[in-house]
Amino acid sequence: MNFAWIKLHHPKLATAEIEGLIKEKCTRKNELVFTQANLKGLEKRLALTRATYELCFTCKQEELEKRMQNYNWETKYHTNFRITTHNCKIPEKKLGSIVWKKLKEPKVELKKPKTNITIFCNQGKAHVGIEKERIKERFEERRGKNRPCKHPTTMHPTIARAIINLTGAKERLTDPMCGAGGILIEAGKIGLKTYGYDIDKKVLEKARKNLKHFGIKTKLQQKDATTITKKLKYIATDLPYGHSTNPKNLEKTYKNFLKMLRKNLTGKAAIMYPHWTNIPQIAKKLGMTTGKTLSIYVHKGLTRNIVVISNPQ
Repeated sequence: MNFAWIKLHHPKLATAEIEGLIKEKCTRKNELVFTQANLKGLEKRLALTRATYELCFTCKQEELEKRMQNYNWETKYHTNFRITTHNCKIPEKKLGSIVWKKLKEPKVELKKPKTNITIFCNQGKAHVGIEKERIKERFEERRGKNRPCKHPTTMHPTIARAIINLTGAKERLTDPMCGAGGILIEAGKIGLKTYGYDIDKKVLEKARKNLKHFGIKTKLQQKDATTITKKLKYIATDLPYGHSTNPKNLEKTYKNFLKMLRKNLTGKAAIMYPHWTNIPQIAKKLGMTTGKTLSIYVHKGLTRNIVVISNPQ
């Protein structure tokens, strides 16, 4: 068993992006997401996860010391160790002493341990694991304010990355309404071949400059996304929702866009859209399959929803 320590500001999305990559359902317990799948390598992709772990055992909090004493730490120990706890009432020093006595040649390393034994306590349970990978991606450097060309509706890079991961794409990704290129930047950063379309020539030029700034090679084309005729396997996009645009015109655009996907989508599409429209309902009426809706609160006048859609096999 393995688990991930997720960021709690978007827990459902954090869980969903893990599931999108491992293609299995997970179990979430507060800030921990458990799975039988191997999480190795996901640190290069995950946006809403802090670190990944191999689970040693789970027990009641009052049984933690006894279980620590009975566990064979030699099977997990490598070179040196450190005990790290979260919401645990027992001092780290005391738990570290237990592990020390169980090892033949113990050595403590507090800064960069080879064996980081981590204990999470919540809801009366203690989950003990060995840290495998720490997520070190510096997303803040790619926020909209730090790009050469700004865009008023730019999403945070972590959200863009998570939406990409919902598709499970491993080789290439298309954003048919790419705007200033936020999704394409994150796709390029994880090594995907990227393709972008936008109907606005000026916005497309912003995307070109932003992508170049971050060293991302991509293929961009000015095109109305509703008129695309080529087959598309993996799509991640944020539908336009500007207040200056007539909502009825937007609804028509959304429907025509989904009709295009009904003809051309061969894999999965992760779509972000404003709360005042019902993309899943439109997709279902067109005969498409939809996953659960995930929501991100922006302000009292706007919630942005995310749904993954596909065509029937």
